[in-house]
Amino acid sequence: MSKEDVDNGHEQWLAAMRAGDAEALGRLVTEDTILMPPHQQSLVGRQAVIDWFSEVARQARTTAIDMTRREVTVAGDIAIEEGSFIWEMVATAGGSPIKDHGRVLATWKRQPDGSWKVAQNMWNSTLSLPTMAGDAEKAAARRWILGIWDGGELNLLDELASSSYSYSTPGRADLRGQAFKDFVTETRAAFPDLRNTIEEQIAQGSKVVTKGTTRGTQQGPFVGIPPTGRAIVSPWVIITEFEGGKVARDWEIFDALGIVQQLGAMPAST
Repeated sequence: MSKEDVDNGHEQWLAAMRAGDAEALGRLVTEDTILMPPHQQSLVGRQAVIDWFSEVARQARTTAIDMTRREVTVAGDIAIEEGSFIWEMVATAGGSPIKDHGRVLATWKRQPDGSWKVAQNMWNSTLSLPTMAGDAEKAAARRWILGIWDGGELNLLDELASSSYSYSTPGRADLRGQAFKDFVTETRAAFPDLRNTIEEQIAQGSKVVTKGTTRGTQQGPFVGIPPTGRAIVSPWVIITEFEGGKVARDWEIFDALGIVQQLGAMPAST
């Protein structure tokens, strides 16, 4: 049943892409999968693939995708899938349909539970570099921002950031290492339900600009303000710079005055 199982996984993969369902796609890859999109850095790990496809789906809706001249070779617990693909999309911002085609090579691996998942996937593209460039960096920035601030995943400093990573915001310049971890921990302790919504991203060269909004309820001390139980909504912009595929620097601007006013520590401006 090995080839039939891989064929079934292949159909699930296409269905997930047609639906723009990044989580479904993530369930079809191994934890340490490697995805090699054209014109971009390789993506390592299931979450990186989910974040990448989430960004692709946010920017464009897949209208058709299929494979032709497909061949599958199974050898033990490994299966090699190769063929030609056609991928048609429509940008969410409007404009002409986007059509891509090329060759794809995927390695499937049998899991201990008997299922088959994608361990490696690579393909070429007829799209120009500007069409695809920046997607991996934007996905990495989303994973970094949401993982650190929403999830408190400080281990991402080792996984995604350079050893010299620094964070700066007005009043908190060049935080590194433990100082940055302490700042994140203090902020999340003050707002345990902190959640960020990412609204827009722009990639240019080695930098990604991310615009979003933070929401949370103050349950602990924050910049000298005792717990108030009040909710805050704060817009922000973060510029993330990459070096060698790693997050090297973040510069953040957020509405600090607005937060203090929402917490009742300063009268709102009239």
